[in-house]
This record gives sequence, structure tokens and C-alpha cells, in this order.
Amino acid sequence: LVTNAIFFVVIMRLVEQGYPASQIGLIETAAGLGGILGALAAPYLIDRLPTGRLTLAVAWMCALPLVPLLWSMTPMTALVSSFVLLLINPAGNAGIGAYRVAITPADLQGRVAATSQFLSMSIMPLSPLVGGWLLHRYGGPAAVAALLVASTLLACYLTGSRSIRSVPRPRHWPSSPESSAPELAPVP
Repeated sequence: LVTNAIFFVVIMRLVEQGYPASQIGLIETAAGLGGILGALAAPYLIDRLPTGRLTLAVAWMCALPLVPLLWSMTPMTALVSSFVLLLINPAGNAGIGAYRVAITPADLQGRVAATSQFLSMSIMPLSPLVGGWLLHRYGGPAAVAALLVASTLLACYLTGSRSIRSVPRPRHWPSSPESSAPELAPVP
């Protein structure tokens, strides 16, 4: 919700300031490139970093790159912030998603996956509403500040969670006894 609202506010502020569409398009391209490079680096990062720490790094990377946007709302600042914000996001998503699969019993895999996806997809359409409301009601700098505070609070909350911090590397994950595929009876 917060990350998508931030992207919305950044783009709308640049549109309001009259920057050309080509420069705004480069910001989206940089964000996509950051995500692609992050996806290429994901297997390396997932294998070498404890999943909990990787999750915390992603949480903080959703806040820290936004700080320059408080003082400078230019296409170049937005481009760099967007690129950095999405750079390790794929590794974090893949790591915590794989961990969820590893510890979930086989008979609950579909339910857990559907619930997780339903919740995340249900919230996403609220992003432009929240970002647009903040932008309209309080203006650009205050909207960025409010979303930065929300990102920082979420990162602090996750950092304070011992259960998240303690998730190890994949090779040390516990697995549910029921999480492996059930054996099939031989066909007579």
C-alpha cells in the first residue's frame, strides 16, 4: 500500500511541476530496471543472507531511498530513489514467500497462498486513493513525508520482531512434517 502510494505521489508531483512525459517515463524504466537487476541478484542474496535479515533490509529500503524526495522532487532524484527502492525487493519477496511455503503444511498451501495474495491484492487499489488524497489535502512535500513516516514505522515494527529477525537462510529453514508432497499409493 505505502510503496505504491509513494510511486503515485512522486509521479503526480512531477506531472504537477510540468516535467515532460519522457522524463517521467525514464523514472518508471529505472524502477523496472532496478526490479530486473534485483531479480537477477535474488538467488545469490537469498542463499547468502538470512531470510529475516533480508526481509528487514527490504523494509528499510522502502524507506531510506525516499528521504531525498523530501528536499528534491526532480526526475533525477525520483529516478535514483525508485531504482534503489526496487533493487532488493525481488529477493525479499522471493525469500519470505519461499519460507512461507517451506513451513506451511501441504494441505494448507493453497489456503495460505490464496489468503496472502487476496490480502495484498485487496490493498493495492487503495494506494492511488491514499496517495491522491494526501497529495490533494496536504500537498506534495507533506504527502511524501507522511508516506515516508509510514514506511519507516513499518520498518521499525518489522525490525522489532524477533520472529522475523530470526528466520535463517534457506538451508536452515525448518520444514513442516506435512509440507512435503504426500506419497501416492501404487496403482493396482
